[in-house]
Amino acid sequence: MSKKSSVASVSGGIWKTYANVLKKYFSFKGRASRYELSAFLVVNFIILFLLEFAQRQTGFAMTFMVIGGIYKIAVLLPFLGLLVRRMHDIGKNNWWAGILIFLMFVPVILGVVLQYPVGVLLSFVAYIVSIFFFFRKSQAEANAYGEPDTAVRGRFSKVATFMGWLIYILPLLTGLFIVAMSVNRYQQESAVYQMQEDIARIQDFSQDKKDYSLINASYLLENKLLPSQKAEKCTAEEEKTCLQHEFGGGLIISGNPYSKYKNMIYILNDLSSQECMFLATREWGPRYLGALISSQELGVEDFSPEKTSATMDCRCSEDTCSIGLVFN
Repeated sequence: MSKKSSVASVSGGIWKTYANVLKKYFSFKGRASRYELSAFLVVNFIILFLLEFAQRQTGFAMTFMVIGGIYKIAVLLPFLGLLVRRMHDIGKNNWWAGILIFLMFVPVILGVVLQYPVGVLLSFVAYIVSIFFFFRKSQAEANAYGEPDTAVRGRFSKVATFMGWLIYILPLLTGLFIVAMSVNRYQQESAVYQMQEDIARIQDFSQDKKDYSLINASYLLENKLLPSQKAEKCTAEEEKTCLQHEFGGGLIISGNPYSKYKNMIYILNDLSSQECMFLATREWGPRYLGALISSQELGVEDFSPEKTSATMDCRCSEDTCSIGLVFN
């Protein structure tokens, strides 16, 4: 058999297997091999991809969106039946199948609707466990649910099985990516909250003096105005480098000598460009005057009228960024 005819044969086998799954629309009896599940997932992915492509690239977006929604609802029941039969194929009864499927879908729906993260986590764990069950090899002998699938398939059937497995874990990989992004976002929000607390504490302490002329690292640490900082007591020689901000880089907090000490400068160096832009778009309260952004490390002298006019590079590079927040 030529390579071309072999591929065509396997392709037809995949679509035929998909059609057979749909024929067993209300059937939860019998067995389903790993190949049958994989073939269904591959064809289902192709159909969903084509519907999504048509929705985005044609002038009938609403039509294809409705068709896609109807299709997803229509294949849900045969897909659940396929999962139950797959569990039968490895010797697990309906209780095993029902509990696993329930844990995969119901907690995550409740978790999203009710904003209950434990539900999402439970479904996430169940989904990982389901990979072990749904992609196990079939029992070679007959069991209580019937005979094993002994059909002889082409050499590309292993590719189809691998593709099905890959498609099945795609939501898991997407979920991991979302979790990683959420954790990063939470860490950023926590850092900003701590910074806001520090800034408000300094502002309240300096309110009676009506200026920030005494503000420097040594003064702040001596008066315990920066409890979040873990630096040792700063000396005058090292006060530009002894503090670290919540994102891990150098921190400078000072009165602004170019505004008669009525402003405070909160400078964060050694940021990534993403962190810098994140801070620049935050709300810093009614006493916030603005920010200076640079691809170079900032210092108090950079806030002089001469330095901030035409000589500052008010952009971030791809690697490093610094931002100076100014408060009255």
